Amino acid sequence: MFSKSSPIFCGLAHSSLSLSSTGRVRPCCAIDSKTFGVVKTPKLSENNLNEVANSYEMNKLRQELKNGQWPEACRECQKKELEGGGSLRKSWNSHFQDPQKILLNINDDGSLKKLEELTYLDLTFGNKCNLRCITCNPTCSSAWIKESHEKGEYLDVTSQSPFDWYSAAVLDQLVNSLPNLKTLNFVGGEPLINKEHRFLLERLIEKKISSEIHLSYVTNLTILDDELVGLWRNFKSVALAVSVDGVDKINDYIRYPSNWSAFQANVEKLKKYTQSTNIYISWCLTISVFNILSLNELFKWMYYEYLDCPGEFNKRPGIFTPMPYMQRVFNPATMNISILPPELKSRAYEELQALEKTLKAFELPRWETISQVDVLKDWLQEAPANQNECWNTLLKDLVWTDQYRKLEVKNYIPWTKEYLS
Repeated sequence: MFSKSSPIFCGLAHSSLSLSSTGRVRPCCAIDSKTFGVVKTPKLSENNLNEVANSYEMNKLRQELKNGQWPEACRECQKKELEGGGSLRKSWNSHFQDPQKILLNINDDGSLKKLEELTYLDLTFGNKCNLRCITCNPTCSSAWIKESHEKGEYLDVTSQSPFDWYSAAVLDQLVNSLPNLKTLNFVGGEPLINKEHRFLLERLIEKKISSEIHLSYVTNLTILDDELVGLWRNFKSVALAVSVDGVDKINDYIRYPSNWSAFQANVEKLKKYTQSTNIYISWCLTISVFNILSLNELFKWMYYEYLDCPGEFNKRPGIFTPMPYMQRVFNPATMNISILPPELKSRAYEELQALEKTLKAFELPRWETISQVDVLKDWLQEAPANQNECWNTLLKDLVWTDQYRKLEVKNYIPWTKEYLS
């Protein structure tokens, strides 16, 4: 007898919208954009929100999940869960209290019955950013545009439209169309330097609905000012996922031109805010060839900095964790840890074994710690067909980047001393 598969509930797909840096709709920021077809989805700046939310691509994905099928574009979450680790889907599902009720708002064709039932909104305010992280590109950071053009790459990306989609009229449409909004997530670019993001906060405060809304951010924390913290006090809570990819010089090289001392000062400032406000801290980590051999030191730093937060939010077991949300570099492929040569993979594996011992000593739940190491080991064991080509391209690119930025990677990333003369 035919048995219909149980729905795969994903709060981000079924009860939220995510807008990319060009204002196009997607289910979340972790989706495989090419497979999903983000470039085909309607722009909010040219369509009403109902048309955007019920695009062909969104309806198809919601329909597949409701029918118990993993969409191809969701393979990263699927892979992490099959390996026993955490995923973006799992971490965010805890924010959606009634999955069955949410699924009832999905028609058989995947469209939404009532747009106003959406409770979560994820916004990428263009590509405006003040850093040129080496694992990034100009579609996500405006600071990258000049350098990438000098290198002959991303020549079609400029500082102008389509990244300026977030007009006052568009933001007002969001505020007026989603009366049941409970969580508002900001990514970038760097959201904390974006004035329009503050305009949206002010509009929510004016409509007297801010006290019911949780704010969350992914931020490089290079900027933190009292005016913004004053706005945050009007919201239910504020979660800052602070991006950090290494300790001291390693972070400075990866997240160029950030400065570790200045970053650490802002972390200390933020920790003080957690004592008297509704703010709490977590970490976001991008795994790449530059930090896979130094994760033990980084995880120790994250753990002790997190526990040093005086606020109550950061002391709730099972809700918040000192362990980071991890993602890995896919593009450029030359910075994916799978392209490392055998001798470096062997040393990286030893680093992960040391990390596993460190995490066991923290006595945190296994799913928060050891399962993360298992995922890293699996990522490390992958062997792409063009591995040697990618490795050689990486070394060549590092020489070009150092000359352009007037740096020497050997002074920042220890393993490069053996491979760059």
